[in-house]
Amino acid sequence: MLSPRCAICPPGARHAARGTEKVSWRATLLQKSIARLGTTAFISGMASAAWWSFGPDVLRQHINVNDTLTSALWLVSGGAGIVGALTGPVASRTGLIQIYRLSQLCMAAPLLLLALSHHFSWWLFPAVALCGAGYVTLSGVLLVCGASATANAPAAGVATAFFMLAAGQIAGSVIFGVIYDAAGAGAALMMFSALPLLMTFFPPGIGGHSR
Repeated sequence: MLSPRCAICPPGARHAARGTEKVSWRATLLQKSIARLGTTAFISGMASAAWWSFGPDVLRQHINVNDTLTSALWLVSGGAGIVGALTGPVASRTGLIQIYRLSQLCMAAPLLLLALSHHFSWWLFPAVALCGAGYVTLSGVLLVCGASATANAPAAGVATAFFMLAAGQIAGSVIFGVIYDAAGAGAALMMFSALPLLMTFFPPGIGGHSR
């Protein structure tokens, strides 16, 4: 028999009560949505290391840009990150997955262009701006995806995205440095530009789903 308490609860209320039960942190982190998000964030973090860890070296040694222009380009890249503030309004019109793919392309294209360049050109300014805008926007998208990946514990999803981005940057810095030393900046940039291109085909889930 149902207990008096259960007997007076409508079915919807009983389902809602079950839906709000606590889920252990282990179960949360083992969800497929979290694993997918973590993989996407890790590889995206790796790709970003090519610019954020080695950008000035690439500009000076591979493209032969002087210190003054290198500083100016670095400032442009950092300042362009303000574009990330438009992620919400644009995503409301086009969808978060489209913003995700666009930000990955904004990271890939400049790396490819840098790999093919060997001297200063004015196109470097919009290229490095894309690096900055793409990464900041992508970070915001992944954090939003993290919050929606686990409805029962949004903080766990956000923390996973943030941690895996950072871990990816560390791993990417090591790998890029090894390739840079062994094969040169051009080869390293070409290889790392393939990472965000690849990730455009593997978007993280939004609310547990992807489009």
